[in-house]
Amino acid sequence: MIPFEWEEPRSLKKAVALLDPEDASIRPIAGGTALMLMMKTGVFAPTRLVSLAKIEAKYSQVRIDKSGALKIGAMASLSALEQSTPVAKRFPVITRMYLNGKLFQEVKTTVMRSAPTTDAMFTIPAGFKEMKMGEI
Repeated sequence: MIPFEWEEPRSLKKAVALLDPEDASIRPIAGGTALMLMMKTGVFAPTRLVSLAKIEAKYSQVRIDKSGALKIGAMASLSALEQSTPVAKRFPVITRMYLNGKLFQEVKTTVMRSAPTTDAMFTIPAGFKEMKMGEI
C-alpha cells in the first residue's frame, strides 16, 4: 500500500478544512470498509484520509426533539438506532428497517435528499409511522 497522511480532527470544521474538493485523493473516512477494500486492491490510492471518528459527539446522536421528530446525526451508527428505546417506541419502523442495513441507508438517503439540513443531521418527521417498500 502507498503511504498516505492520516488526520483525526476533533471538529467537523477542522475536518472540512483538511479536505480539498479539487483533489480526489483526499477523502473523509467514517466507517471505511469499502474504501479500505478499494485501497487494498489498488483501485484507490489516497494522499490523505480524514477520519471523522473524533469529531463532536453531537454528530453521532440519535434523539427525539421537542416536536417529536427523530434527529439522527450523520455519524450515528445503525447499532445506535437499534439500541435506542425511544426510537423503538416512537418509530417502530426504524427498528424493523435495521434488519436490513441497505434498506435503512436508502431511507436515510431519501430523507436527506428531501429535507437537507446544514447541521450534519437529518430529521424524520414526528408523523412518520410506516413506509411501504414501493415508497423507497
